[in-house]
Amino acid sequence: MPDYFIALDVGGTKSDGVLFTPDGHILRHIITPGANPLDLGFDAAMERYLQSIRLLLSKDVSRVKGMYAGIAAAMYLGDKLPHALRPLIPADRLRIETDGPALISAMLGHRDGASLICGTGSSLTIRKGDQYDMIGGWGYLIDGCASGFILGKRAVLAAVREHDGRGEKTLITKLLHDRIGEPVADHIETLYSRGRPYIASFAGVIFDALRQGDPVAEKIVRECIADLAELVLTAYRRLGGAYTLVLNGGIFQAFPEYVQLLKDSVPKDVEMIDSDAPPVFGCAVECLWDAGIDLTPSFKKTFMEDYRTLPVLRYKG
Repeated sequence: MPDYFIALDVGGTKSDGVLFTPDGHILRHIITPGANPLDLGFDAAMERYLQSIRLLLSKDVSRVKGMYAGIAAAMYLGDKLPHALRPLIPADRLRIETDGPALISAMLGHRDGASLICGTGSSLTIRKGDQYDMIGGWGYLIDGCASGFILGKRAVLAAVREHDGRGEKTLITKLLHDRIGEPVADHIETLYSRGRPYIASFAGVIFDALRQGDPVAEKIVRECIADLAELVLTAYRRLGGAYTLVLNGGIFQAFPEYVQLLKDSVPKDVEMIDSDAPPVFGCAVECLWDAGIDLTPSFKKTFMEDYRTLPVLRYKG
């Protein structure tokens, strides 16, 4: 009987999990709601993690050799998550980290480097040896640096500022109206009730307006790029110069112009790599690293083929 492993990537909008074997074959692939513990609270987030594990396991695979989970904001909870999950997870090995290291591993393997995620939230992670450090990513109430949430929030703010008469007229207002089906001023209750991922979904409005020459959208994007460049430059100073930076996250993937503007704003010897693998692949790499298993030459190819073709089990919560 082959050994089985679980890789789980948990973000603010969705969680992506796989049950896989050391040769890269995926037996089960799930997508479940996001479970950032700073968004949901510890107990609600725990329940979502356990629901994901239950969906990945079955009567024929009830225990795994190892599990690696990259969970957004996990570092702010110290050892609380591993201590709570370890007795409940049927795995011989369990490692939980924030979501940044897996992004590095998805493209560089278990090697030194850095990653910059820009999705619902954003942060930059540096890994050197077995140590990692994060720049930014202090949660949406404090930071959120140029993330999808910040872009979406700034779109809403531009519209309500125009509504009040304290801001410039902007195409963003009309585009938001078309998107939600009513004026933003009449949509406030829904915005607050549906929360951060819903607001992040409006990030595209900024780029739609930017492409049509809207000066308010241009200003927002310019200021957000400056914030992202600050993360990259801070890592540059800490690392003493050139380094490899893996880019990932829904905003970077959906809006390549955002990536290009960032590349144009930082030193040329920061080698930026656009990730061609999902973060959960990096989680799988780390899972096998923990088990002392070398990746086969075909591991990534097999994993990605199964990831793209295997039916996805979705749980909306």
